Amino acid sequence: MGKTNRVRVNREKRKADPLGGVRNLDIGQNNAIRDGKILPVVKNITSVNANERVEALSAVANLVEDETCRKLLLKERIVPTLMEQSLNDSSSEVVVRAWGALRNLAVEEGYDVCLHMYRKDILTPIAASIAKIQQTIRSLMTDPSSIDNATKKLLWIYAENVVGLLTSLSSETTEEVVTAVINLNIFPFLMGLISPECNAPRQIQSIAAQALNVLTEDQDELVKSIAESEEVFAPLLLGLRDTPVSTPADPLLRTVAVCGIIHNIASILKVSGSVNDVFSDSITLSRLTTLIEVATKASLTSNGSVSSSDASLIESERKEALQCALEIVASITTSLQEDIDGEIPLNGEPAEPNGDPDFLDEDSDAEDGDDEEVAEDDDAVDAAMLDDIEMVTSEDHEPSLGPSDLGSSAEETVTHLIHTIIPLLLPLCQPNAPTAEIQARALNCLNNISWISTTSLPHSSSLYIDFQKQAAQIWTGVISPILRSNTANVELADAVAGLAWAIAKVFSGNVPFSGNTDGETVGGGAEHKGFMSLYNAASTDDLRTKCVGVLGCLGLAEGRIDVNKEIGVFLITLLASLPNTPADPAVEALNAIFDLYADKEFDYDEPVFVRHGFLEHLKAVVPKVRAMAKTVDKRKFPALRLRADEASENLKRFIEYKKKERK
Repeated sequence: MGKTNRVRVNREKRKADPLGGVRNLDIGQNNAIRDGKILPVVKNITSVNANERVEALSAVANLVEDETCRKLLLKERIVPTLMEQSLNDSSSEVVVRAWGALRNLAVEEGYDVCLHMYRKDILTPIAASIAKIQQTIRSLMTDPSSIDNATKKLLWIYAENVVGLLTSLSSETTEEVVTAVINLNIFPFLMGLISPECNAPRQIQSIAAQALNVLTEDQDELVKSIAESEEVFAPLLLGLRDTPVSTPADPLLRTVAVCGIIHNIASILKVSGSVNDVFSDSITLSRLTTLIEVATKASLTSNGSVSSSDASLIESERKEALQCALEIVASITTSLQEDIDGEIPLNGEPAEPNGDPDFLDEDSDAEDGDDEEVAEDDDAVDAAMLDDIEMVTSEDHEPSLGPSDLGSSAEETVTHLIHTIIPLLLPLCQPNAPTAEIQARALNCLNNISWISTTSLPHSSSLYIDFQKQAAQIWTGVISPILRSNTANVELADAVAGLAWAIAKVFSGNVPFSGNTDGETVGGGAEHKGFMSLYNAASTDDLRTKCVGVLGCLGLAEGRIDVNKEIGVFLITLLASLPNTPADPAVEALNAIFDLYADKEFDYDEPVFVRHGFLEHLKAVVPKVRAMAKTVDKRKFPALRLRADEASENLKRFIEYKKKERK
C-alpha cells in the first residue's frame, strides 16, 4: 500500500541538491548501506523472476522512508529505472508496485523528485494508467462477477498509487505542472472515484478527494465548470459534504477534503462576482465544525467490530482529516479577512492605517530624501502631528469597522469563530496534540481568528468582550506554555509569535504575565524575554518582525517599568546594530518605539526614555535608518520600501517632537 500523501501546496523549490545528504554521510557507513541494502534491491528490480521484481519494488517503497536509503537509491538512478523498466513490465503487479515506489518517493522527497519525474514525462504513463483503471472500473460496475477479488484488490492499489502521485505532482511543484495535470482531463476520473456509484474503498475516495482539493485551488476555469454543472458534479460535491459523519469510522477524510473543494469553489466565485449561496463558506465552516468535533474524539480501538488493520487506517485518517480541516478553516478565515476591505491583517501582519502612528503630513515627501542631519533648533512641533499622536494613543480609539460594516454574514461568521471554533482549537494547541502538525495548524487558525477579532470588532461590542475573555485563556494556556518549552520547531515558533502579537494588541500589552502578582514580573512574567530569545534564534525576517511586533505591544503596559526598559533597550539595540539588523524588523522596531514613547504621561516615559538617553541614541541612528531605507529595492519590495521611507522620515519628526515635549 502506498504512503499517505501530505497535501500541502508549496510550489517553490526547497532544495537545490537532492543528493546533498549522501555526500555528507560517513563513507564507511555509506558503503555498508549501499552494499547491504541498496544494490541487492536495485539488482532484483530487473530480475527475470516476476516475484523477485515485486518483492524488490515493495522493498524500495519501504526503503525510501529512510532518508539515507532514499538518497542512495536516487544516486543509483532509481527513478529512471522505475519509469523506463518497471512501468513497462509484463506483470501487472510489478507495474502497480512500481507506481507505489514512485508515489512514496514523491511524498518523501517533494519538489526535486516530482519535477524530475515531470521532466521525464511521467504524465504520459499516468494518462495510460488512468485509462486502464477507468476501463477496469467500468467492467467492475457493469458486471462485478467478471473480476476476481485478487484483481479487484490490485485495481484499487493501482488507483491509489497513481492518484497519490498525481497529488504530489500537483502540490509539490509548479503551476506549469498543475496545468499539465489538469489538461489530462482527470477531473471526471477523480469525481468518479468519490462517487457512491463507484463504491471505491474509503482510502481511494479519500485520496481522490484530496487530489481534487489540491487541483481546484486557484484554478478558475476548472472551478467555474464545476459550479455550472448543476446536474452532475455540483450536486455530487454538495451531497458528499452533507453526508452524515458521526464517528471516525465514517468517511471523515473524504468529507473534509470535499469541504476544501467547495471552499476553493466559493473563493473563486467570490472573486468573479458569481456568488452562489450553496457553496458559501459559512455553510462549509459549520460543516467543518462538526467534522473537527468528530475528529477530536478518542482514537478508535479494535473492539471486535473493526479489524486491527482497519482501526489503524481509521486512526491515521482521523489525524489527517483533523489537520486538513484546520487548514481549510484557516483558509476560510483568511478569505474573511480579505472580504473586510483589506482592514484585516494576514498571518500576523498589523493593519496599516488605523493603529500605527504617522508623523508625516499628507503632502510630505518620503522619497529617497536629502542627507541633512536632524535639526537641532527649537522649531515648533506641528499641530497636525500632535493630533495624530493623540488619535493613536487614545484609549478610546477603536477600529473603524462597526458591525454594520462587517455585514451580517461576516459578523455571523466571526461570532461562530469566537464562540464555537476557538474552544475546539484550544486543546489542539497544547503540547499533547495528536501530532506537531496538528498543533501548528490549530495555532494558525487561532492566529487568524485573533487578528480578525482584534482589528475588526469595535472594542465596546459584546462580541469583542467575549473575545477578550478567550484571549486571556489563549495567553496563559497556549502562548506562555509554548514559550516555556523553548520549542525548536520553526513552524510552531512562527505560529505562536503571530498569535501572541494579536493577543498582546487586545490587552494593549497588559497581558496576564505568568507569575505576575503586583503589576511587575515578580516570580515569573518572562514572556517578553522569551520573544527576545526567539528573535535571536529566528532564521527568517518574518519571524523576527513578529517578535518585534509582540515586544512593541508588551512594552505598552503601564505599571511594568522594568519590562518596558528591557524592551526599549532591546529595540534601541536593534537600531544601533544597523545595517546588521534586517530592514523589516528594523522598521517594526521604529514603529514600536513611536508607539511606546508617544506620550510623556506614560509612567515609563521619564524613567526609561529620558533617564536612559533614548533620544540621543535615536539621533545617532538617523543616518543608519536612512541608509537602511535606501537599500530596500523599491521594484522588488515596494511595500517594505514605502514603510522604510516613512519610518525614516517619521524618526526625524519623532525626535523633534520628543525634544519639545517636556519644555
